[in-house]
Amino acid sequence: MSALRARGLCITILGLLFSCVSYAATNDCARTIYAKVVALDQPYLVNRLGAAMPEGMVFALERDVVPKSGTDRKLEHGNVMLRADKRPRPLVLRANVGDCLVITFRNLLGDTPVSTQPATRYASVHVAGMQLVKTERDDGSF
Repeated sequence: MSALRARGLCITILGLLFSCVSYAATNDCARTIYAKVVALDQPYLVNRLGAAMPEGMVFALERDVVPKSGTDRKLEHGNVMLRADKRPRPLVLRANVGDCLVITFRNLLGDTPVSTQPATRYASVHVAGMQLVKTERDDGSF
């Protein structure tokens, strides 16, 4: 059932991306910025005193994520982690006024929650202050 939900989410995200790309293509953009973003399970430290979130879930750029095991470079649900030279940090995407930002989003959270993680494995992107392309379904908070 979770694979079916993941497919439904991917289809929704693809619809959002196609509408964003068509919006960017039809409007005058000073520049178009592309960001490949993924959601993944990643333990992280909260502070320098050692407080930790072993059940952490974070967003990261796809280029900063690698498979946990296996020689195949394919990124699969629940089998990914940040590269060894990267630490979990808040994800910041910057654009200037007049720029178009196209986000390709993949949910790589594992199918089964760990410890105190939410039971749902849905993930989405909501950017505060951004205009909707067509309807409220274009926004990750829906």
